[in-house]
Amino acid sequence: FFTVLNMNIRDAAVEQIEAGSTPSKTAEGEFSTGESANRYQILQHIYTRCQEEVEKAVSPGAGLLNKLLRTDQDSIRANQLRHYLCPQKPKTISSPDGTSVDLPGSKALVKPSELIDALQNAVRQIRTVEKTGTVDKAAAAGLVESCRQIAIEARLAIGEGYGIESEELKEFELSLQPVFRPDNAESEYVKGV
Repeated sequence: FFTVLNMNIRDAAVEQIEAGSTPSKTAEGEFSTGESANRYQILQHIYTRCQEEVEKAVSPGAGLLNKLLRTDQDSIRANQLRHYLCPQKPKTISSPDGTSVDLPGSKALVKPSELIDALQNAVRQIRTVEKTGTVDKAAAAGLVESCRQIAIEARLAIGEGYGIESEELKEFELSLQPVFRPDNAESEYVKGV
């Protein structure tokens, strides 16, 4: 389904360029020419909504990883990481009529350990597909690097949310060490499974 949808999105982008308007990304990641919605924008919106539905069906860590990989802007990714990985502190808000409402804190929506599992599985799967020869080494390396960059950003968010001396941060670092710095060439994170 996604392959066909991507082919249609590519065709719509080419049509739009040939018609003399260049697609450009908006803040939401959708493409826009400043006019009313066109075929390209509609297909891009359908793609995004379908991805969001898939993210609901997989484990929370895998869903978050997919969302982060689709997000191009660093600042948005940082906000997503803080929102999903960190516990929310209690807050007090004031309404326009002057009354105060206390909002309780909450646990993290996605446990750091769930993101660890998702990153480990993603790197293992990338290396396994690379081993079959269906993807070249450069593409595989690029995907692993994207996962590594997300792990770096997640580490910063976990440090902010839990503290730099927290067990959550220590576990995150120790669990991902063998993924991104394997101790030998026979590691499943180098060779796949």
